[in-house]
Amino acid sequence: MNIAKIHSMVKQGDLSNQAIRYLLDCHGECEHLDYKETIDFSSERDSINIVKDMLAFHNIGGGYILFGVKDKSWDPIGLPKSLGMDTKQIRDIVQKYANIDLDVDYVEHEINILQTKKRFGVILISASAKPKKLGKPVMCKKTTCSHEKWALRDGETFIRDGDSTRRLNDFDELAQKLEDLELMYEEAENSENNDIPSPYKIEDGLYRILPPEYEGFVGREDLLVKVKNSIEKDKRIWIINLFGPGGVGKSAIATRIAYDFYESNSFEAILHLSAKDRELSVNEGIRALKPSLISLEDLLDRILRLFSYDECCENSLEGKKTLVNELLSAWKTLIILDNMETVDDGRIMDFITEFPDTTKAKVLLTSRQRSRTWEMPVQVPQLSYHEVHEFIKIRCGEMNLDFPIDDQSVISKIEELSGGLPLAIQWILGDYARTHDLGSILDRVLNKNSPLLEFSFRNSWTSLSGDAQKALAVLPIFLKPPTQQEWRMILNWNNEKIEESIGELVQSTFISKQTNEKSGENVYNALPITLSFAKNELSKLGTLGIDARNRFEEYRQRLDVATAENQQNEGLFIQFDAKTDNQKLAIQLSKIAEGQLSSLGYEEAEDYFKQAISTDPNSVFALVKYARFNGNMQETEKAEGLFEKAISRLTKKTGFFVYLNYAEYYGDLRQWRLKVKYLLKALEYKNYCRSYEYVMAQHSLGIAYGQLRDHESAIKVFDEIIENELLKPYGPSKSLVVAARTKKISLKRLNRQNANAFIEELINRCSSTRNPERIIEELQKIAME
Repeated sequence: MNIAKIHSMVKQGDLSNQAIRYLLDCHGECEHLDYKETIDFSSERDSINIVKDMLAFHNIGGGYILFGVKDKSWDPIGLPKSLGMDTKQIRDIVQKYANIDLDVDYVEHEINILQTKKRFGVILISASAKPKKLGKPVMCKKTTCSHEKWALRDGETFIRDGDSTRRLNDFDELAQKLEDLELMYEEAENSENNDIPSPYKIEDGLYRILPPEYEGFVGREDLLVKVKNSIEKDKRIWIINLFGPGGVGKSAIATRIAYDFYESNSFEAILHLSAKDRELSVNEGIRALKPSLISLEDLLDRILRLFSYDECCENSLEGKKTLVNELLSAWKTLIILDNMETVDDGRIMDFITEFPDTTKAKVLLTSRQRSRTWEMPVQVPQLSYHEVHEFIKIRCGEMNLDFPIDDQSVISKIEELSGGLPLAIQWILGDYARTHDLGSILDRVLNKNSPLLEFSFRNSWTSLSGDAQKALAVLPIFLKPPTQQEWRMILNWNNEKIEESIGELVQSTFISKQTNEKSGENVYNALPITLSFAKNELSKLGTLGIDARNRFEEYRQRLDVATAENQQNEGLFIQFDAKTDNQKLAIQLSKIAEGQLSSLGYEEAEDYFKQAISTDPNSVFALVKYARFNGNMQETEKAEGLFEKAISRLTKKTGFFVYLNYAEYYGDLRQWRLKVKYLLKALEYKNYCRSYEYVMAQHSLGIAYGQLRDHESAIKVFDEIIENELLKPYGPSKSLVVAARTKKISLKRLNRQNANAFIEELINRCSSTRNPERIIEELQKIAME
């Protein structure tokens, strides 16, 4: 604990997440810090005692009261629930019991403690930074609960003395206390300056660079060139985001770039900081580290000290920001901020994204998350097989390790289990140096108790939303990388929910989107090491795993049924020239979509249609069926676009199908002229459709003419149907009856007197055909209508 640092934080009004974390790490109380397990503000005794504490802090220069810490043991247990207070309510309590307007603020933060989010509340009591004003303490101006031992009385005043609050007896005592504190501040600062070694490997002029994590650097020359070009080429972009999963080597690349630029004198100044607060050790597991980047205040102070403006570190926050911007506009500076995903102070990103146009600074960030802001993103991929081999070879040389580096099966196994992550490979080699039992080590890599999994994923997992955690947890259920539709299906979610979760997982680098070379579909892939972690987490999420597996089995059964229906769809395959597996699958998926529509599963149907189009973008069958679906959903622009795309791909075999559906689409919209237009187009393909389909299209054309009040054209169409039916060798079908009925309607609308005479004549003509009885009976009914 550094009392001078806490006092400085108080003066700066620091209530950031990182400030709370620092106060928790102090593990002790002092004049400017007090821990409390909890408080009941409805209790007068609790409220009066906390008012005494706040008065005491104010009188010696301010301080923090931190709620959620167990007394004496300083165990950060957290609050069971929010205290339900805000700054105004805290100030009202001081006013109520002491009749004083005190400058206090209250916030609550959730802090990750051993991978568990815990809530802490903190009151910041501010005070004047000027010694003269501190010499005039604030006194209570009201007596409250005078009959109690813990009463607050008019004229009383309090100060902090060590870790406790006590009543002030005289002003000389306060003056002596303030002098003692000044000596304590100086001693603490001197102790920190003298006892804590510098984190930097290079401290040369305006260069402050952290030591490299590895002695040597493996390959990745193309990636280094890409990052350097991103930093140097475009002056309009000053933030470069180097992102990738934990352990992929982002820090090593950033450090290598820092040293390369240092050697080439490309920048006048380099400041290299890391927010890394833990590391993975073979012997100790996960151990804590002291980060060199904590908060915005810390970043500003380090920049000021780099340029020898140490005295300005006491300026106000806004004053420091202004001066830093002036310095970065004067000096060509590279700032490297490593492990930004562990920094909870969002003000850092706000500050660097708002650099003025005059800035000469470039900022290289490394993070496990891809930022959604406008900076230049550069993804760090895992090592390839050859890079894994080279990495192992170099590390074994550095460690003087007798390892089977030429055994391809061993290298392949390490690549598979590690996912090509340098951190995982280093952990394997470190454990091998200790035990020389490679088989046992490889078995433990993906074990649920593996510290490697915890270190690589726990923090990132904790930062995910609940939905994203569930989506990742079920990923190991799939036998191969799933499509979005498959993923959505086993979770039983809607499209919006799965899209948001996938976006979050991609941004956090848990998964990557790839294109299936065989089907052309987008699928989502995760490293084996990621899937092992996800599998462990799935077991903690209740019935989610069982429910998802059941839905997955149902889905596989549906696919099996679809495969069995191949023979039934053989006619469609021939008509639509579906020869490849993808072409056939697109038709099958469209049929499944139509089946979903029959049970009003509109969202599921759309998913299957999209999957069909994704499987074969040129499938005329899928395009037309999806167009009809969109038409039914009033998505006319989308529907017509799909129809036009289908028209551009039709053949003689499919022309009738395309134009008939397009005509029916316009019929649904009651746009009769367009329906007539496309029915006439469809009828041009008479030789490539079944006779009954042709007759149905003719009849639909006649009705469309009738809707346009072009009854003469309608009658011609119906006459053609009737004549063709009378010429059939086995006698007319019911199509003749339907055409006769609609022709009679058209004749009536033309006020023709011979409407029934036409039916009588048709009955006479039918009597000379084969098997006329049923047709004549139907025609006689029409005559009676």
